[in-house]
Amino acid sequence: MPVPQAVAMVVVVGACMASTALALLHAHVHVAQKHELSTFVGAGRNVASYRSVAIEVAGPRFGDAVSVVMAVGIFGGCVGVIRIVRDMMPHMTKLLYGVFYPSRRFDELSGRSQQLLENALLWGTFLVVVFPLCSLKALSGLRIPNCVGFVFSLVLIGAVVYRSETHDTLDVLSGRAPIERSLRGASDTSTISTAFQFSRFAQSVSIYSYAFTMHLNLLPLFVQLRGSFDSPLQESAARMTRCIACVTSLCVALYITFGVFAARLYGATTRGNVLVNLVSDSFMQLPLIAVFITVLVSFPPLFHPGRCIVEELIHRRPAADLPTRSHVQTAAILLLAELFVAIWVPGIEVVFALVGASTTVLICYVFPVVMFSALWPWRSTGVGWASCILLCGIVAFVAVMGIQTITFLLSS
Repeated sequence: MPVPQAVAMVVVVGACMASTALALLHAHVHVAQKHELSTFVGAGRNVASYRSVAIEVAGPRFGDAVSVVMAVGIFGGCVGVIRIVRDMMPHMTKLLYGVFYPSRRFDELSGRSQQLLENALLWGTFLVVVFPLCSLKALSGLRIPNCVGFVFSLVLIGAVVYRSETHDTLDVLSGRAPIERSLRGASDTSTISTAFQFSRFAQSVSIYSYAFTMHLNLLPLFVQLRGSFDSPLQESAARMTRCIACVTSLCVALYITFGVFAARLYGATTRGNVLVNLVSDSFMQLPLIAVFITVLVSFPPLFHPGRCIVEELIHRRPAADLPTRSHVQTAAILLLAELFVAIWVPGIEVVFALVGASTTVLICYVFPVVMFSALWPWRSTGVGWASCILLCGIVAFVAVMGIQTITFLLSS
């Protein structure tokens, strides 16, 4: 995809995601307002989950169906993140081996020994670092890891920008494998069919959709934003709307900056996991470690809502009311399953494209629009009609992109 087209689609997908996030927020606010008017201020926290809002739309069965789709989507997203970590493990293992055994060379080990060390580091990292974070009861416990991850993300983007501005692209590409150079040559030909280009475009849109996913933790974070529930519900909703706009704008800016400068730096040799491109660049070693930590600490916020959904489906009550032992057991089972699946899945671009084209379309586009149209009184105003028409247009667009992506990936 040409860079200008990619930049435009990042902006479009970000705007679409923000629109459906606002639709979900307004659906929740309407339900919460009804609960608080009939009971007490703060009762809206009882409908601060996807499942509870879905139940308000069409009953418990629809709520369970929504929960199952969300659980599957989050599971796929977690597998993709683990796959990123796994792709980086050979390099991270080599770095750590050099730290602990400076007089030895990692490359002198047999292939079996290298694989054993890589797997040991992978499983040990998730057992010692990730698993305790995934077992936390609330998202508030992840504030510090999230801040660390955000800072390290800025470090990576800054390093890519600096490297792109101070080094010639040919210098960075000179150490690439022959297959990568052949890919660059193949990409310059003009024989690619229109159908193939459209399929790749649809796949990019699906990946962008996954990258902008903010709906999973939106309602729990909105409850935390309300705090002690002193502020009126509509005032809190207005604050959350500004937060959604700011976060979306920031993500658009960061994605575009990283994408444009990485494209200038690595060109057509950019891998499906762009972090693999950093491995052979000596300047990128510290940023690579920073982004490795970023990926690790970004895993628990994605994992947490999936664990809560599974717990609610099994125990039929809010996950917050369950004991710590239940959180630990559920986290252990889910994490083990995701690690085993991540061992044999293909490249991460395929994983994220499939997740973005299937469950992300349902979770972040279809379900919020269904909830908004069923719960929010949009028929009473012209703005409501315009909003509903716009949201339906967004759903139609991403649905076509998703169907095309799934068809392309399954047939290729």
